[in-house]
Amino acid sequence: MRRLLFALAVATAALVHDAAPARAQMADALGRPLPKSDLPTGTLTVRVVAGEMSKPVVGADVTLTVDGTPRIARTNESGRATFPDLPGGATVQASVPGPDDAVTSQEFEIPSNGGVAVLLSTEPFTAPAGMPPMMGGGGAAGRPPPRVASGKARPEAADPRGRVTVRLSYNNWDDTAGTADRPVVMVAYAADDRVGAKVVHSDAAGHAVFDGLDVSGSTAYYALTLLPRNGAEDRVVSDPILPAADAGMRVMLSGDKDAAPPVDDLGKVVPQPALPGGQVLAAFVGAPDADATAELYDLVAGKVIATHKLERSRAIPSTVTATMGELATTDDAPPGALRVVVRHAAGGNPVPLRDIAVLVRQGVAAPAGADAAPVAERPTVGTGVSDAAGLAKLEGLPTGVPLELTVVLEGKPITKAFTLDAAHGGTIDVTADWQVLGMYQAIFDGVAPTPEGAYLVQTTMHEQLYRSNPFQLTAGHGAAIPVYVLPRIAMTFELDGHVDDAYMAFQGSIVVQNFGWAPYAGPTEGVRVPVPRGATGLVLADQDKEWVSADADAFRLTRPVPPWGGSFRCAFSLPIDGGDVTWDLQLPYGSYESSLGILDNPGMKLDLPATQRVDMVPSMDGSRMFHALRSITIQPKQRMVFTIHGLPVAPTWPRIGRYVAGITALVLLALGLVFALDRARRAAAADDDDKDRAERKRRKRRIEELLDEVAALDRAGAGGAAASGASKGGKPGKGKGKGKGGDGPPRSRQALVAELERLYREDAAQEPARDGA
Repeated sequence: MRRLLFALAVATAALVHDAAPARAQMADALGRPLPKSDLPTGTLTVRVVAGEMSKPVVGADVTLTVDGTPRIARTNESGRATFPDLPGGATVQASVPGPDDAVTSQEFEIPSNGGVAVLLSTEPFTAPAGMPPMMGGGGAAGRPPPRVASGKARPEAADPRGRVTVRLSYNNWDDTAGTADRPVVMVAYAADDRVGAKVVHSDAAGHAVFDGLDVSGSTAYYALTLLPRNGAEDRVVSDPILPAADAGMRVMLSGDKDAAPPVDDLGKVVPQPALPGGQVLAAFVGAPDADATAELYDLVAGKVIATHKLERSRAIPSTVTATMGELATTDDAPPGALRVVVRHAAGGNPVPLRDIAVLVRQGVAAPAGADAAPVAERPTVGTGVSDAAGLAKLEGLPTGVPLELTVVLEGKPITKAFTLDAAHGGTIDVTADWQVLGMYQAIFDGVAPTPEGAYLVQTTMHEQLYRSNPFQLTAGHGAAIPVYVLPRIAMTFELDGHVDDAYMAFQGSIVVQNFGWAPYAGPTEGVRVPVPRGATGLVLADQDKEWVSADADAFRLTRPVPPWGGSFRCAFSLPIDGGDVTWDLQLPYGSYESSLGILDNPGMKLDLPATQRVDMVPSMDGSRMFHALRSITIQPKQRMVFTIHGLPVAPTWPRIGRYVAGITALVLLALGLVFALDRARRAAAADDDDKDRAERKRRKRRIEELLDEVAALDRAGAGGAAASGASKGGKPGKGKGKGKGGDGPPRSRQALVAELERLYREDAAQEPARDGA
């Protein structure tokens, strides 16, 4: 049951968002080339849908005429046909068969850099209320009418960052009559739940300028205004505006012109029924808490101005309609009897309505002329109430006279004239229909409409704060406002996988849906989008790196998720282990209507849960088949687990060869290191030997000198006076005055002998070391 509620809730939100301006933008993009830098140069993709982006056309043959030569490719499970290797500058046009005739794109040239994407639809996109189809006119050649551009912000490099300039128009680029001094309300919804509003009056040219706005992506802004026209007011609201970080923004708010019906941009969110002025009907969609309280919040005043307990939603009186069939003869009913069967249309599957009041009055023929007497009040001749089968039985009615049947539906009487004949009873079938918004509702009456006011409805349920979109009230028209009690974030992935060597490679897009009107910041580190356990090689398309980063085990959003969400293109791989790949994906935010396409391999088998549907779909060229897993809807905080068996296993010998090569390289590296160290040691030893030899030579020379000096002293002592005379005044003998450091006074025989002994000991000590070496 919880899974069903989740699916219904998200489906409801998806329908609402499909009716939002994004759908109009998609309709405008049909058949137009969109440059795609993430596609290889010369590649064109054609996506084919059936009226909605959620309805891909699978298996359709797309014809691409390239400089007059046709090429054909078939759409895959995502509705895409791919044409690679197109020459730059070639003129192309894409077409696909439609219900009545071929659906074609514009003619355009293939760019010299990057790829191109084209969107085609076999069924028409339905533009939201108040959004006319794109056509010429409006006072500016080559530009769509202002009404088509209304609400869509664009960057303006000439304006400073943090500025949003709002321009007012009555669907005419040149005529500014009636746009001066009109209040424009700029409403702010922040990711931390703060809200606020500022009012600026437009200048003579219809411009209102707002400065100092948040450029971090954490605040969404909405521009609102009321434009009086033909005794009514055009209620105009922008899409979410997220100011750019490096430029200002400009946005057009345009009503319509002349005698066109009043514009109501709230119809982009939900169809707006006729509600009395000053009434706010808040409808709670998804999984609301019946015991909760709704609050009406004044954004300009910054306070709650009214509260209301929730109640079961009822039919909106202004939307109640009924079709009454003609009186049919009923053989099993006696004369004077009437059977009234009341059913609710219920989207084409009528269901009985019980406890519906039915009454019959006696009718009176119309007066014959202007002088006829006035018609008296008609008496009631029969009453009844429908039972569980929707049947009300009335007996004893007069026959042969005019009668009037009245069925009271949701407080609104529906009437039909009839006459019973005297021989038979009769039956009248009544099929009712009406609009009900949400499961629960809260109605606020008497809210003062003002062009300088803006409101929202909020409630706290399941310990979470839920808010509506901002809105204004006109003098003669209330507002129906939905409050979505849904998971704040949901994920939808659309991925294709194929075998790539020892991996199963996946690539495609991931959509992060935000069901709130404020940006969603998530944890401090940003919203993490997990990939299957064990995935490697996470990469992103270049244009998505501005707001998404690739971590080791997940993609992480580096900016808050904007209202209505965003998407990014990515790729990753799962290793093939023994011919198997296990897909084990954590889904903290759940999955809604996701899809996987896995290119078939001989012998491949998917081990899937019994509840998961899988179809075989041909590849683009028809040569191979995809295992297509569709409508993957899983609750938050669950896992998606399945296994792919029978994949090719890489041969063993390349791995052994790599191991052997690695070991050999390590051995050679070690040997080289040993060799280098040995050479260094030998070089150091050789250097030491050279030093030792030099020292021994010096020492031997010194020993010889010392021996000569000792011998000279000994000879001098033996010669007596001759030696003495020579010492005093004669010429010095050999070695006289010599010392270790050069010339100097004569040294004693004792000092010379001491030095000799020291040198002999050093020489003797060096001999063992030399022998050991």
